[in-house]
Amino acid sequence: MRKIATVATVLLFSGCAPKVTIAPNYGAKGISEVAVLPVRTQSQMPAERTAFLQDAVEASLRNQGFLVLAHDVVKSACSTEECGELGTLMKNHRLQGFVRLDVSSQARGNFGIGYYNFLKGKLAVLDSRSEELLAVEHQENETGGLLFASGQVIEGLEATVRNAGDGAFNALATKFVEALVAKVPKPMREERPDQTLSIADVELRAVKPLLYRVCVRSTPGLTANLSVNRVKTNLRENSPGEYCGMYHADNNFGPSPRLVAEVRSPFGSAARRELSLDVANTCGVAGAVWLAREGREPEIFIAPTAGKKLTREELESLRKSTAKVSAACEKGKFIVYRALEQRGPYEKIGETASPVYRDRNAPGKSGSFYQVVAVNSHGAKAQPVAAELLVQ
Repeated sequence: MRKIATVATVLLFSGCAPKVTIAPNYGAKGISEVAVLPVRTQSQMPAERTAFLQDAVEASLRNQGFLVLAHDVVKSACSTEECGELGTLMKNHRLQGFVRLDVSSQARGNFGIGYYNFLKGKLAVLDSRSEELLAVEHQENETGGLLFASGQVIEGLEATVRNAGDGAFNALATKFVEALVAKVPKPMREERPDQTLSIADVELRAVKPLLYRVCVRSTPGLTANLSVNRVKTNLRENSPGEYCGMYHADNNFGPSPRLVAEVRSPFGSAARRELSLDVANTCGVAGAVWLAREGREPEIFIAPTAGKKLTREELESLRKSTAKVSAACEKGKFIVYRALEQRGPYEKIGETASPVYRDRNAPGKSGSFYQVVAVNSHGAKAQPVAAELLVQ
């Protein structure tokens, strides 16, 4: 008997048009620039569903042509859910009003051969004193399952199963929010300066090897960041419209990282510019690192040679040479590593800017193995290159 009574109750549900109340001081031009306050619910609703309703309100308002203040800006400004800082928010971001969704009741019921769901609540547009300028009340109903499938047994059972998941709630919530927002008068507004953003100039200046100062010039009062291979770093507004920060060209980002400067308004519009920065190490020493073991102090030569075997005169000429491996190695340096076995481990033993390095602390007569790492003027390191035996 209880199931029959429930079914009868569901059949009585009917969709009603939203009820709209507009205060006289709403304004002839309406409201176009708003902040959405946290959604309030009277019943226990999972946090993820409340968040979905919040996102749905913001998205629906934007689709209707409203400028909506970014959610994280509202969240950081409001100390409580009620947000006693409405006046400050309105002044700082030149808002015209606030939007809040109150969900007064909800139901999600499966009764074996069918289901019924509904969301009921009010969407209000408020002024800085939390007084209602406009209110839209609505209840969105949804029924389904075998009872309502017109004899389609499989489809009805599948619909009942789907109703248990978040997808069914999200679909109902979207329809509920869109019905509410559709009754808010569409805005008639002029374009704001911070809605047509552009980047006037970008300066990328080397401070020291691998460290750069980045400055972006745009409209004052925005947020700015530098994205390096999609990893973002905030830029600080040092003076009106100038956003600066430091960037360390770490080898983890690769030799030619993708840099993108971005400025963004509190209402979500953005402008971007891609930057060019090549910190690749073109100081190539592959095939140009040689080892000579003439005497007690092994010598590492970083220079091109005609072959692996040199006469003593050619070796002496190589010692006196000051030529770099390539022009790309100018103002760079070489780090020398040594190991007792060819497979390592290798230990750093010194650095040199010349093409010849003498190991004055070689471990006795035991044969050592060497690797050289080239470092260019930007501080970028190349891959280690093993020294080949030149003269025994």
